[in-house]
Amino acid sequence: MEVALALWFHDAIYEPAGADSELQSAAWAARALAKAGVSSEVAQRVYDLVMATRHQASVEGLDAQLLVDVDLAILGSPEARFLAYDSDIRKEFARVAEARYRAGRRDVFSRFLLARGARRRAAAGRELGGGVAIGPHVAAARTRL
Repeated sequence: MEVALALWFHDAIYEPAGADSELQSAAWAARALAKAGVSSEVAQRVYDLVMATRHQASVEGLDAQLLVDVDLAILGSPEARFLAYDSDIRKEFARVAEARYRAGRRDVFSRFLLARGARRRAAAGRELGGGVAIGPHVAAARTRL
């Protein structure tokens, strides 16, 4: 139940220029769940799961890994779908100067591919019957930046 709730709430508040969308979404989830009478333990677990989608640290536990895999599933999509997504992201950030956008996007890809160890997690996920198999087009997109 917590994973499903975290999926619903994880991008409930999303501001492309903001740095705390996940924090705001997690806090809203905890408040809404408490107001609905959900136990504080479940509300805290949903909060923690939503915060895992910040992609700033290694995630622990199968539920958090599953949630992050779902969040990053676009990285394993066919190349044409990924390129369309990548183009949509650029449109979303149209107000950002090209040099700044490229630097920021490289940072995002680095966090996804390197700091988070997404490839390692994807391999572990496949052993469990799931996981995101990151396509080579993701690394190519980073290189083009």
